[in-house]
Amino acid sequence: MSRQPMAAILDDIATVDQSFYMALGFKPRFMRPPYGSVTADILDTMRNYSQEAVVWNIDTFDYDYPNDPSSVLHWLQQNMQENPGRPHLIHLGHDLVAGTVEMVPTIMDFFANKGFALTTLDNCLYGRTGVDVYGAVRSLEPAPAQKLVNPPGAADVSGAVGARAGVPAWWAAALGSVVVVGLVVW
Repeated sequence: MSRQPMAAILDDIATVDQSFYMALGFKPRFMRPPYGSVTADILDTMRNYSQEAVVWNIDTFDYDYPNDPSSVLHWLQQNMQENPGRPHLIHLGHDLVAGTVEMVPTIMDFFANKGFALTTLDNCLYGRTGVDVYGAVRSLEPAPAQKLVNPPGAADVSGAVGARAGVPAWWAAALGSVVVVGLVVW
């Protein structure tokens, strides 16, 4: 993401926002930058469009060991031993790695046994709840088809909405292939 021209980033933000809105009735508030790569200019641009970049503080390297689900738990255990007393954890796990998905119940038990509790991302990051983590629309009903306003400088991507090819591959990977679990000590 940090190597793309700003115009391409704006187009990608508009495409993803429209795709989310048309499919789910809201725009995402948080986004994981691909590879965690983001610049100050990109962060400022995202804030202008009510989005916030969130990165992880525990990487299990599940992508390096896709056929070894126990490696996910191993990396978590090792990280917890090396970093005791950490109050907030955001675990990076990719849902396209079958072993990671299989390990979710085990991972949840592991953290619960360490005194952590699952919580919302806004609570994990800011210690608050009830924050609107989506765009203005929070309805679970399908949103009516309509054209959204694109960020200034972004191309009109309304024709791409709904077509998987219209969503940039790296955004789809960033938003669709990550399991982010926010945890806090109670």
